[in-house]
Amino acid sequence: MLRDLASVGVRPDQGWANDMAALLCEMNHAAHKRRLPKAKLAGFLARYDALVCDGLAANPQPPHQKRDAVEKESYNIARALQKLRTEATLFAGELSVPMTNNEAERSLRMANIHRKVSGCFQSEEGARHFATIRSYLATARKHDVGALEVLARLFRGDVWMPPART
Repeated sequence: MLRDLASVGVRPDQGWANDMAALLCEMNHAAHKRRLPKAKLAGFLARYDALVCDGLAANPQPPHQKRDAVEKESYNIARALQKLRTEATLFAGELSVPMTNNEAERSLRMANIHRKVSGCFQSEEGARHFATIRSYLATARKHDVGALEVLARLFRGDVWMPPART
């Protein structure tokens, strides 16, 4: 979302996109500083709605013609932010939901690099093994256990497992 807003915000008539990106970052910072009171969250959401209206107003349907690619991108992000308001702002009220999908992208990055370099996996089984190993290492990293330590334990027969949740 932030990348799309930055892409749209480079146009001089699309300042709302930069303001929306700043608002979302401000909401994220405020929510993670301390849980947002309902009144503060309502204020953020009112600003969000106003910026969505600004975005839609900045991207009217051109008379007697279709939107070009740049106009479509601007309109589509404004419309998506309007339709998906609950999902786009969920991170502000639910701290377990991250604002960005950077972690998910990071988890897939190695598989994408492998696919780009070699064109594909040799077999579906090989792809599954690759994904299993990457998932195991990512889980260990989330528990502050180093990849080398986890792999060394694995090869010694002492499999590391995440602690059980209670």
